[in-house]
Amino acid sequence: MLDTLSVPSCDFRFDGSGYVLNGELETTIKSRSDYVAELEITTDSLNAVKVQLPKNYLKRKTEICWNYELQNSAHHVQIKWINKLPGESLKLSDVIIYSKKSPK
Repeated sequence: MLDTLSVPSCDFRFDGSGYVLNGELETTIKSRSDYVAELEITTDSLNAVKVQLPKNYLKRKTEICWNYELQNSAHHVQIKWINKLPGESLKLSDVIIYSKKSPK
């Protein structure tokens, strides 16, 4: 489901009431330690949220985005990379899905 984002956008779908998307910036150019990736995250085509991901290992975070306040139903998350540079990629490692339903 998740992979390395080397194109300007991607998306995923899930059933639940919340999620956390984890990942990190990867590069082939070591001199860009001050680069900050700017992403636009949209859940269910509503309320686009801007996210900044610093490449600097002292400032970066592994949680790309999250939303815990969703109805317990099907959802569609879209990720758009606004300022992508050549040689940069975003490794999407995993997504944690939350649900208000009891497991069967």
